Amino acid sequence: GNVLMHGKDLVLGRKYAVQTINHRLAALKSIARLASTLEISEVTLSEVKGLKASASRSTAGCGEEGVVKLFACAEDRFRRAKTKEDKYRTSRDAMLLTALYYGGLRRFELMGVQWPDGVDFVGGRLLFRGKKRDAPEWHDFTSVVLEQIRRFLKYRGDAPGPLVPGRTPESHLEVSMVNHVIEDLADEAGVDVSPHGLRHTAATVLLEKTNGNVRAVAQFLR
Repeated sequence: GNVLMHGKDLVLGRKYAVQTINHRLAALKSIARLASTLEISEVTLSEVKGLKASASRSTAGCGEEGVVKLFACAEDRFRRAKTKEDKYRTSRDAMLLTALYYGGLRRFELMGVQWPDGVDFVGGRLLFRGKKRDAPEWHDFTSVVLEQIRRFLKYRGDAPGPLVPGRTPESHLEVSMVNHVIEDLADEAGVDVSPHGLRHTAATVLLEKTNGNVRAVAQFLR
């Protein structure tokens, strides 16, 4: 189709932000790489009409090895915690890490989960409003995520409200604090990853484990 580059937007019937363009180009590169691996195509998208593609920000995440280091660090902190306050903080941090990676959750999605109405241990589900959704919906989650939530609740208590309280019991933890938690764990573990990078990592690892099953990864990421 006709594509017009204009300022910071790509016009193709509508305008797209630069970040959206980069994400879609990254997806095309991944598809081309998979096709090359399967010997279906030799196209790599690394060179078009003699123009070399410039390096872009990686969306692969920190890899499985990095994730193992992060979880080891989080669990070590929990084991070393002595006071109830430290147990609360370290169990919360480990739960955040687990939900962002094993649940593929976005930060705002996790902060939108309410206790007890948004957690169904029997059904293995969480209730929250996803991206571009008008209302909360139930989503299935692995036992790994739910067990971390269960452990965190031992120190959080049963008071109704946001699953992860912030400055007050009625407010949720600020997104900037989630960033701080993951960045602090990453620094101690010697891993380069952001909170949203954990979602990228989960997607990349799942693609590798399913031999590039994009449909399965899309379902996992909702």
